[in-house]
Amino acid sequence: MISNSVPTDAYRSQKKTFNRGTIIAREGDESKEIFILISGRIAVYKKLLKVAEIVEQGAVFGEISLLLGGKRNNSLIAAEDNTEVFILSTSLDNIVKDQQLCKKLIYDLASRLVRTTETLAMLDLEL
Repeated sequence: MISNSVPTDAYRSQKKTFNRGTIIAREGDESKEIFILISGRIAVYKKLLKVAEIVEQGAVFGEISLLLGGKRNNSLIAAEDNTEVFILSTSLDNIVKDQQLCKKLIYDLASRLVRTTETLAMLDLEL
């Protein structure tokens, strides 16, 4: 797990606290930021549909637009009061230089892929 002290040599970071219902990132926006959950919960929305919730302390999220170089594909909303996150303004090159962050990002992406695959299997959908 990534600790609560994030190194700042590869990127700018700030710790922020959000109240329930606060939009942290909006679907369709351009961004060069990723987030790390310190405490609380984050609801992930695609249009008006809640598609996931991030609850694991240390989880890296909001990285897809940075990795793919596009716009945000989901909105991220604080799901409870006093939700704390690190906001990292960075680039893919800088993420790759930070071995701990890079490992955590790969782990989180692989875990999400497994959960999504299991959900699709339970729904018995054909691709």
